[in-house]
Amino acid sequence: MNHVITIRNRRIAVDNPTLIQGCRNSDTITLDTDEEWDGKTITVYIGSEEYQVKATYDGTPMSIDIDFPTGYLPVMVKGETRDGTIYTEQVNHAFRVKAGKQ
Repeated sequence: MNHVITIRNRRIAVDNPTLIQGCRNSDTITLDTDEEWDGKTITVYIGSEEYQVKATYDGTPMSIDIDFPTGYLPVMVKGETRDGTIYTEQVNHAFRVKAGKQ
């Protein structure tokens, strides 16, 4: 299943926020950004300090394994160039992980 993170005016929206715990090689994330992010190296942060995935987005769907505890996951995105860095707001309840593995 693909989950699209849309970024407009540095705000995040997720089209399908439910993740099922234990899934591997089945979920992907794609970004849909506004022009402010063009030409930037984009890094996506999902989760908190103990359980965090950090990945560089290259324009293709990113695979994500759901090795998170049940509950909500924050998401934040960073864009960098030589000229500077921008961030989205952090959305604390962007994804919800539901129990799935026994």
